[in-house]
Amino acid sequence: MSDARPDPAAELDACERRGELARAAALARELADRATDPAARARALIRAAELLSQTDGAPAARPLLEAALAAARAARRPALRALALAEQARLELAARDAEALDRAHRLLDDAARRLDDGPDELRTGCRIAHYRGLLAARRGEPGAAVGWLRRAYALADGDPAQRARILNSWGLQLEAWGDPEEARRLLERSLELKLELEDHYGAAATYGSLAFLHMRWGAFAEAREALARDLELAERIGARDLLPSLHARLAGALLGLGRIAGAEREAQTALELAADSTSVPVARAVGFAWRELARVRRAQGRLEEAEAAGRGEALRRFEELRDPYGQALARLTLAEIGLDRQARGAHDALDRAAADLAAARPVFARLGGVHETAEALLLQARLDLARNRRAEAAALLRTRVLPLVERMARAAPHLRRAAADLLAEADAERADERLEALAGLRRAETLLADAAGAPGPWTVLAAEPQEADDAERLARAAAAEGGIVAWWPPRRAVVLFAGPDAAERAAACRRRLPGLRTAVARGTARVDAPWPGPPRPAGPAVEAALRALAARRRPAAPGARSRRRR
Repeated sequence: MSDARPDPAAELDACERRGELARAAALARELADRATDPAARARALIRAAELLSQTDGAPAARPLLEAALAAARAARRPALRALALAEQARLELAARDAEALDRAHRLLDDAARRLDDGPDELRTGCRIAHYRGLLAARRGEPGAAVGWLRRAYALADGDPAQRARILNSWGLQLEAWGDPEEARRLLERSLELKLELEDHYGAAATYGSLAFLHMRWGAFAEAREALARDLELAERIGARDLLPSLHARLAGALLGLGRIAGAEREAQTALELAADSTSVPVARAVGFAWRELARVRRAQGRLEEAEAAGRGEALRRFEELRDPYGQALARLTLAEIGLDRQARGAHDALDRAAADLAAARPVFARLGGVHETAEALLLQARLDLARNRRAEAAALLRTRVLPLVERMARAAPHLRRAAADLLAEADAERADERLEALAGLRRAETLLADAAGAPGPWTVLAAEPQEADDAERLARAAAAEGGIVAWWPPRRAVVLFAGPDAAERAAACRRRLPGLRTAVARGTARVDAPWPGPPRPAGPAVEAALRALAARRRPAAPGARSRRRR
């Protein structure tokens, strides 16, 4: 019987596919130690650092990348140096804070310059483009992010494993940008590629991404199914580090379904599975598990325990990890708990909720978190209502929240409904108009879902409000008739109507606006969504309506007026 040991490189690949990342990282370091060629040593160190960063975090991986840079210099291989610099940038991207993102930017620029010194035989340019896409996403620049990810995908031609990773990032970014259908298509293609490659660990990660997508839609049953498949796969391949995060997510899905006891059980399971781990990803999962447990306690009405779980556990752990996104999410939950505590007579609860929201909102704005920003603004409107500031709440909902959720209509219909309900409460003294606006918003939601955001036949109404009252009248009229409204500087607005009765509803909207200059056109249009700006209608029908509006206000030539007088 042969005592020959399996090929370390083949064993490393197999361990990584199974999710045995710690074992894979040890094998990569062993390969680096054995290597006599500096280029082979650099490649092994880079791979070891990539694996170690997922188990022990960035601090453990940084020395390996420094050693890889030294080996790449000795090998006189510019592409290897560029690859090591790009991986250093990836470590900085995990931190998410502004200083780390600036360091990542500089490292990626340096990596790109190194590629100019020699051939890119390692496809380093693909990784640089991928990480530039992630950097743009972290900075809240979804358009740039998608552009870089599209370029990275093209550069990965012939490398299905790299393409699968890029598709996962691309799909998540499209979700954040408000295009859930395309996001789902890309994530499902990523999953298909990973399963074909028998990359079970990567497939488990993409199942998690799909579950995240479903939860953003409010499709909690579908999220639960995706997470169940994810858990089955992770347990089968022995990827224990994934389990706490998956159980924490499953707690959120069950809570969304109203299954409070099941959610509590899953959050507790996540904490138990994480007890002996020193992994940074698992430490983040612990923070999320405590956040879900705080939400469970809130649903049970145990608000003091909810506050303790949210502030004393979830927020504290995210602060220790220096994770601003996790901190901001914990503060959102604490703000919800604070509003509930105030309703029970806790006099200091609103001030604490306001402070939590004030700390969370800039983080979401900086990271380009559209969905999270909408949730934070809805909480701010609830806070204003709790303080009896109805006018401020109504203004916030009309000027900030509704334009934001318009672009998310297909991705988060439950946020649209919540915004409409809050606006109804803020305008309680105008019951008839409130109900009319609510019905119109929900009609627009249905029409948007039917149109699926694709260019198609629309009826477009352009208007030119002169006063604040005019703008409010227009917003109410558009909402009542189920139109999608967007404001156009300096003082113009465009309202889009879709469906078989679009022309009739545009005409009805126009009749609601006596004394306001308007124009109507029909044809092809679309709705672009340039975050952080509001939805932006475009296309031939929009241009035609704006031209017609401009023609209505254009004065006639002096000679023409004198002839008419004669």
